[in-house]
Amino acid sequence: MTALTTEQRLARSRELGIIVDGQDLWLLSAYTWRRDPNGYIRTYKRLPDRTLVGIALHHCIVGQPTDANTVVDHGDRNQLNNRRSNLSYVSHWESAENRSSTTDAPGVELFPSGSWRAWARRGGVRYHIGTYPTKEEAINARREFLTLSLFPTSDSR
Repeated sequence: MTALTTEQRLARSRELGIIVDGQDLWLLSAYTWRRDPNGYIRTYKRLPDRTLVGIALHHCIVGQPTDANTVVDHGDRNQLNNRRSNLSYVSHWESAENRSSTTDAPGVELFPSGSWRAWARRGGVRYHIGTYPTKEEAINARREFLTLSLFPTSDSR
């Protein structure tokens, strides 16, 4: 297999739609990047023992978290957007909250089937309120749950 030239690597990165700041363009020309099965951008290196290791682009840009409870989060949920302003260290919980907010209505998510799920977090526990045919019904059900709920309201995301 022939190694790609700098120009070919940059062209491949453009075709993939990878977005980085100007100061990080050198990473796109120095390595060949691919989307992994989860949608993240990675390059792969073979270790001396022949083990293949994937290295995430966002880790190359902001560094690998040193705390096991911390991850690098893409603020806009676009795994191709690796601008420094879009990447931040957050807890696993915060990353999951960002990932689950698929609409402009907090606590309401659209399933691939087209139905809508309503949920709320109370006292650190996530409650499934129900699944509904329309977004409006899910929003109303969540609103009613929050109104009638006897749980603390400090974290009602």
